[in-house]
Amino acid sequence: MSVHFYIDMVTDVEFEQGRNELEALLNREVSATEDVRNYEIQCWIEGVKEEEKQFSSDEEIEEIFKDYTPEVVEFRLKEEPVFIYVRTDQDYFIGKGTHQAVLDLKNGLVAKGPSDRGKPTIWSVMKKYPTILPFGYGRYGFTKETVDHLKATFGGTDIVVPEISFYRVGWNKEKNRVVVSPNVYNAHFRDLGKLLVGEIEPEFPSPNVCVTTDLRESGRFRVLDYDEKVTRNLTNGDEIVKQFDSAYVFLMEHYDGDRDAENLDPSRGPYLARKPHGPDFSADTAIRNMFLLQVPIDREENGRLVIGDIDHVCLFQ
Repeated sequence: MSVHFYIDMVTDVEFEQGRNELEALLNREVSATEDVRNYEIQCWIEGVKEEEKQFSSDEEIEEIFKDYTPEVVEFRLKEEPVFIYVRTDQDYFIGKGTHQAVLDLKNGLVAKGPSDRGKPTIWSVMKKYPTILPFGYGRYGFTKETVDHLKATFGGTDIVVPEISFYRVGWNKEKNRVVVSPNVYNAHFRDLGKLLVGEIEPEFPSPNVCVTTDLRESGRFRVLDYDEKVTRNLTNGDEIVKQFDSAYVFLMEHYDGDRDAENLDPSRGPYLARKPHGPDFSADTAIRNMFLLQVPIDREENGRLVIGDIDHVCLFQ
């Protein structure tokens, strides 16, 4: 394979600074979104009552919910990252893709977190508060393994593979504040079957946020999904198209057909499995969606191809 991959290095100190900034940002949002959480508590109680009506009389429901005070419900919801919100009309908010929100940490790093609507209560909250998104509602099950294999498999200087550090966002009930913890379980895809049946019981939860490089580089670049037509207009566009074609072919050759990871030949090298984001999310689409494009503001500068949206696939041994 002729393509060379550039690994953008971030130090442990820089990642720690990013983690601290994310924790401070989310705790500032706790104060700013208190009314949203209060509304979700109301929605949660009403939603559970509606479900209970299928099985219980009004008198039974009243008895069941006599102890469901807002304080009790709040305590339960704080066990789920879904109770953490960000505001899309703030300067720190960069954007949202299909499943992730991206936040600016103001130090050359960004935070990404799953931001699906998920439960019906969240739909109700977002209908009333359209500039609110849950942050960290989901998990990055096997993404670190994919990053590690990209680093181990490729070297060179042509395609950017940003460094990523993974964390768990959640409430610390004793301190009643949001904590961004580095203590996470980064699962291996080959262990999926054992995890599902409980043969492996992780000491820590799966990560639900990550911190990585801000590809805008202080306004030097715009960041887009890879598009060949856009790429051809860049100074080095033809070379980037060749890089993409070569990398795409290489990754497709490693696609395993979504077979059971435990039954694959461990001597063959890394395999690739997709994690569908929709009903028509093929391996081809998953691999193409991994690639981003850094488009320089100064048209005389070169653009860059980036493997940066990697929660679409698992690259595993």
